[in-house]
Amino acid sequence: MDAPPGPLNLSLQILDVVGVDGHASFEGFAHGLPEVDHGCQQELRAAQTVAALYVDPKGVYANLPDVEVWDEARDARQYGGPYPVVAHPPCAAWCRWAALRERDGYGRRGDDGGMFESAFEAVCTFGGVLEHPAHSEAWSHFGIPEPLSGDWQMTTVGWVAVIDQAEWGLRAHKPTWLLFVGDEPMPLVPTYDASNAKRGAKDLHSGHRHLTPLTLAEQFLAMSRRQGLTG
Repeated sequence: MDAPPGPLNLSLQILDVVGVDGHASFEGFAHGLPEVDHGCQQELRAAQTVAALYVDPKGVYANLPDVEVWDEARDARQYGGPYPVVAHPPCAAWCRWAALRERDGYGRRGDDGGMFESAFEAVCTFGGVLEHPAHSEAWSHFGIPEPLSGDWQMTTVGWVAVIDQAEWGLRAHKPTWLLFVGDEPMPLVPTYDASNAKRGAKDLHSGHRHLTPLTLAEQFLAMSRRQGLTG
């Protein structure tokens, strides 16, 4: 896949994960997933491991069992398997404000050092979930069909859906696009009443805009873990 031209900004932007209380804390299905010998508990446990890409090493993912954390120091672009993934690649170069970011000299649109590309390749190879803000330009650039509704829709790349993270406890409405690669995905079940959420992520403090609710992170992991066991 061809990256956009121009100099690359190689500094990684790490996504925090937050609990519901607001404190930080297919065609084209997956290939190469580890085979599981269900008679061996050790191998079964290994198959349940999920690699969390582009996350905070001190966030919620780090405190959950059977999660291999890939943070800035480890460089998630180097992930080579074998576990299914939950990928949160940085969005600044691809979001609706990418043009303003480019105008103000913070890097060209799409120049993220290959982070989204590596996350996309990881989820296509090993299975799992990738999330990005709704209307991310990365989706069209890498040929991922846009989701049409909150229900999972099967495409030539994988399954896609759109959700509002406020329904999992984010303090503001944040439409989010999801890609799942693997067998038919589990339904995502909202866990929070979003009626009092703020209008949009821009209304949040800048340090909270990229937070992922704990209950949503747990559901992402459950989907990816199930793919690891059945793939």
